[in-house]
Amino acid sequence: MPLWFRRNPATGKIEVPASPAVSAAPSTNGEVYENAASTIIQERRTQSWIDEAIRECQQNGGLDRLEGKGKPIEVPTGDIMNSILKNSGFLPAWLELQHEIRDDIRALIRQLDAGGDTASLPAKLADLNKKIAKYNNSVPTPVLQKGRLHADSLRQQANVWE
Repeated sequence: MPLWFRRNPATGKIEVPASPAVSAAPSTNGEVYENAASTIIQERRTQSWIDEAIRECQQNGGLDRLEGKGKPIEVPTGDIMNSILKNSGFLPAWLELQHEIRDDIRALIRQLDAGGDTASLPAKLADLNKKIAKYNNSVPTPVLQKGRLHADSLRQQANVWE
């Protein structure tokens, strides 16, 4: 039984293409083998049908309004899992912590620039340094580890987190 049908454009009728019968001849030991020539013909007929359907779609303009038409295809390099996670907007925990520390440092500098309370600075730096220690323990490579923050060089150290 064929797996596809074709509408004849001249008559408008649906045609079922004739397919060669698949002969299954038993062997001497009782096993059944499929006729390889018949399988190849059927596979070629299916591929031809798919090619014909794609060609017809192109001629009718079905591929003209596709998103990204005319733009180069972006081929991901490296680990495919990383590109999937990146495309879905996922950030590893250590990277989220890095962004949180960076934002906390910016807020602390803004508070100091605005003439805020400097008495709470040591406690805030201690909290930030705890986060930095947690960050340093969670990064995948030691190259990404960062140093502790100090009150006298806070602005210079903030550049490391940008």
